[in-house]
Formats: sequence, structure tokens, C-alpha cells
Amino acid sequence: METWTSIDTALMLHQPVTAGTFKEAGTSQSAIKGTVGESISKGLVGSHMYAILGTAADEREPELRWVKLRNPWGYMVRAYVRDEGGKLKAVELNIRGTGAAPTRDYVKPESETQSVTALARQGLFWMELSDFVNRFSNIQTGVALMRQRR
Repeated sequence: METWTSIDTALMLHQPVTAGTFKEAGTSQSAIKGTVGESISKGLVGSHMYAILGTAADEREPELRWVKLRNPWGYMVRAYVRDEGGKLKAVELNIRGTGAAPTRDYVKPESETQSVTALARQGLFWMELSDFVNRFSNIQTGVALMRQRR
């Protein structure tokens, strides 16, 4: 929760926020590799920076917190579906240009008005907070970046 609060506060102060993934973004590796051979796991690229654009608390499920990210590549995102037991399951959503998107019942924060596939076409996606914390090695805000330059 501390991570979510820190991100939310930085965004409310209009500070830029970025986050970088670990070298291996997960244990399930895609056959697709990044532009310079980076590993990809369920839509997340290893050793890759993402812009953080928002946060959301889900009114339907108060225990869920979300972080909105943008992959600078403009495609290749993580999405979520529910498994048979109702738990969130991360899946890869790779949409280039106006390509056809798989039809699935994707999960997103209630406050998001765009569909998951419409967001993905812009390189945008919502990531569940506990998943985010497990996959990202660092978070930088405008203040932290300024301190590093001094």
C-alpha cells in the first residue's frame, strides 16, 4: 500500500513517475523477444522502463488497487482475466496498430471508461498493485530524478 500511496501522491503533485522492471519480468517467458532481445512475460518486458500515468482504487473490490502504465513501444501490455476460481490471472495483450484483439472478458478498474483493448492500442494498461510490486525493481518520481542530478 505504501508504494501505491507514494505513486498516487507524486501524480497528484504533477510529478513525472516511471518504473523499471526486473531483468526477468516473470517466470513464464513469451516466445516473442523485445527489440534488443529482452525477455517478455505475460505482456511485461524485462529491463524496461514504463511511464506511470495514474492510480485507481476499485469500488467493486476495495482490496484491489491499480496502477496505470504506458509501454513506450505503444504495444505489448499486460491484461487480466478471471480464472475459474475468480482470481485475477495476468495475460499478454499484444496489439500492433489496428490489429484484431482477442475477445476476452478483461478486468480493469471500474472507473476506467475505455476498453482494455482500446487502451492497449495506445500502449496503456492497468496493472494490479501486488503484481506491480512483484515485477518492478524501481520507481522514480520527478523529485527523485532531480535529487540524482545534484
